[in-house]
Amino acid sequence: MNLISSIYHVKSLPSIKCKFNDLDIVIVRENTEGEYSGIEHEVTKGVYESIKLSTYDACYNTANFAIKIAQYSGRNKLTIVHKANIMKKADGQFKTATEDA
Repeated sequence: MNLISSIYHVKSLPSIKCKFNDLDIVIVRENTEGEYSGIEHEVTKGVYESIKLSTYDACYNTANFAIKIAQYSGRNKLTIVHKANIMKKADGQFKTATEDA
């Protein structure tokens, strides 16, 4: 089994006054690919290029994991965030994998 995602549970605390007093969300983030894959180089002095790596399997596993967490915790809403309008190929693949999951 591969560790592919970070999980963040964000919840308002009743003793702390804040703008949203009933906040309870879980964020699942893929953190082995994309900008975190570490593929970059210096094109010329002072100019760097980073490459975003994206595989269907990692996209699918992340989406499927988020769905399972939502089901397991009894949540009735799931929001998937991507940048497929900008990163048409890489994030488009995540969008497709999410639909397949």
